[in-house]
Amino acid sequence: MINRKRCIYKPTKYMGFFAFYNMSLVLVDYCLKNGYVPCFDLSSFVYRCDQNANDPWASFFEPLEIYEDPYKIEGELEFRVSEHPPLVCLSDPSYTPLFCLWNGFPEDKETREHLNKFSGHVKIRQDIKNEAEAYIKEHFSGKIITGAHLRHTDHWTDPIPYLKDQTSYHPFEAYTKVLKEHKSSDHIYIATDAVKNIHKLRFVKELRDKIIYNDFLRATTEAPIHLDKDYYGYDPIRLGREVLIDVIILSRCDYLVGSISNITLTALFWNPSLPFTNIDRSNGGTADTLV
Repeated sequence: MINRKRCIYKPTKYMGFFAFYNMSLVLVDYCLKNGYVPCFDLSSFVYRCDQNANDPWASFFEPLEIYEDPYKIEGELEFRVSEHPPLVCLSDPSYTPLFCLWNGFPEDKETREHLNKFSGHVKIRQDIKNEAEAYIKEHFSGKIITGAHLRHTDHWTDPIPYLKDQTSYHPFEAYTKVLKEHKSSDHIYIATDAVKNIHKLRFVKELRDKIIYNDFLRATTEAPIHLDKDYYGYDPIRLGREVLIDVIILSRCDYLVGSISNITLTALFWNPSLPFTNIDRSNGGTADTLV
């Protein structure tokens, strides 16, 4: 048994995969700095097979050297994090850029390099990285690739009004306008949670021959796929692995088009030099290109 103060992070049952990933980076870094033991209570984590399944961490990530089961540690509980962002507990301003939906989007390269330092705390499983690398080798070699993340279902009914305005409700035409400008791109890699976004893009004359994507699980209705396992009948472990592969691939593109989300954010700090157009700014007709 370990007699140390511990911090327990329990993601909510509504949390998307990369919201969980980014909160995990914060928790591990905070614990390393302050001598605490990071613990993960994943009993409500949506990306697990069932409530009786083993800890799903190993399905996505390499073992943490300092990871401990929260129920096998003796000693004082420092705090329990059950909501995000956990800034109520983690007041260090160096973490603030990770909470992009609450604190603005960290688009500059310096901030992205700062966030990149945290990413070493949680390592993706090698077999997941190998699958992404195989796709990149097959489709990217010698080509110019624009990546596009089209967020759709997960904030249609968000209780925070400004999230509706800044994420799901941006016009589809804003994406097509920006993507049409990427005339030099050989391919446009699409990462999206909704199958209809791919169908719509394939009907755009200037884009149809450039669109590429993986054959991944996607929502066929307006219901968020990661929150409606019974309707879609999906394997949540597969869903988590696929979104990891999507983000690895997005981070390896030559250019990224996206909106405010943890998926876009993570692709940007995994590759701090990746040029980026924030599509949310294009709602007013002035999409900004950021390098």
